[in-house]
Amino acid sequence: MLNERCINRIKELLISDIHKLKVSNDGYLDTDTFSDQEMFDKVLPKSGIHIENYRGWIHDTNPFLYYLVMEIDNKLSKKDSSEVKETSTLIDELNIKDSDQFIDEIVNDFIDLPRQYIIFFELPNSLSQLVCFLNNKYVVSSEIEIILLDDNLISASNIKEEFIKNKESESLLSSFFGNRAVHPNNKLIKNRVYLKINISGYFNNIYTTNTEKSALEKLKAFLGISILHGPLQYKKSFFSGIKYLQYYQLSESEDPELISKNLPDDFVKILNNIVFEGSFFHSVFSESLLQKKDKYDKTVSSLKTYFDISYRLFNDTQKTNRLLLAAEWFLESYISENDTMSFVQLMIVIEVLIGDKTPNHKIPLMELLSNRLSYLLSERSFEREELIKKFEDIYNIRSKIVHTGKSKLVGKEFIAMNELRKLCLRLIRKEIQLLTNVN
Repeated sequence: MLNERCINRIKELLISDIHKLKVSNDGYLDTDTFSDQEMFDKVLPKSGIHIENYRGWIHDTNPFLYYLVMEIDNKLSKKDSSEVKETSTLIDELNIKDSDQFIDEIVNDFIDLPRQYIIFFELPNSLSQLVCFLNNKYVVSSEIEIILLDDNLISASNIKEEFIKNKESESLLSSFFGNRAVHPNNKLIKNRVYLKINISGYFNNIYTTNTEKSALEKLKAFLGISILHGPLQYKKSFFSGIKYLQYYQLSESEDPELISKNLPDDFVKILNNIVFEGSFFHSVFSESLLQKKDKYDKTVSSLKTYFDISYRLFNDTQKTNRLLLAAEWFLESYISENDTMSFVQLMIVIEVLIGDKTPNHKIPLMELLSNRLSYLLSERSFEREELIKKFEDIYNIRSKIVHTGKSKLVGKEFIAMNELRKLCLRLIRKEIQLLTNVN
């Protein structure tokens, strides 16, 4: 909790500024008249875990000032911009009759952080078959679940009816090609598959906060692990697919608000190209997976192993943090438009997992990585020698990209990138085996 004198001083600083703050007709805040950041730095305590947490959620050196601007912008965004006068004051535009009360509410809300949220990431239709193996729900960790949003789950989760929309009608062809429209009125779609994440911190429907980034990182780590050691595959699609895929934020409060935001483009691209490995829906006329008993049994067995692994990885993140980070980078390597960037991202996977946190100037990095890699992945001396030679060739390409600005791969360099991807795959699976004791 902030010291009461700090709170009172913050309010004093803001009361005078709030009358000067100007807004243009597009909702832009002119913050030149705001008390400068140095003044707030003097007021806010220099130490204390609460301030570090505020910075963590709101990602600014001065968390309160940034929070204030975001909340005011949020209030302005709900107004019709055509009603806003060219250079009116904030007091006029928001119809603030009592500026003291307005500042009290903002400051008190800041002090009451963190807030609790449930984030819903809608997953592609291609993953709906996955959920039929899960009895409509699977707990990945204490924070993450895969769910099918059916009536039972809606009731169990206490999601208000006004936040739910029945699945829109789609033709078989449009469903196959993944076409869909933006979901209207901030609704969750019944009988759609979601990744549900419980998270605390601070969200804003205009700006990106660190809490939002944390939720996106959890999604990326989950998808990366699912491709590396699970039921998902990354297959580039010719069709644009999920152009308007959104995620949803449901705050756990007495009067929860459901907010939808478009996912960043790279996440849309990832989800658009992910398919369930056990799916045989490669054409409109394919047989149902459930009709193929032998493949069904094999898929169920593989899923049980995958779920066991994912549960262990996501429930001990202090121990598995580097592995989950490597999985994110591995996934990033698929979506880069530039081959050299993909190459570097794959090298980052290697360095995250077996590199040192601080540089060792006594041993060259290439030698360090190649030796560690060879002893982790090979049991025989001649295999180690082959792997060391292969990795040295790969590392030389990495050096050309990083140190000379090489902008594209040619010829055998593409083969080297495929070999690097295989090494990353082997290394991550080896690390998973060591961390979870599951082959």
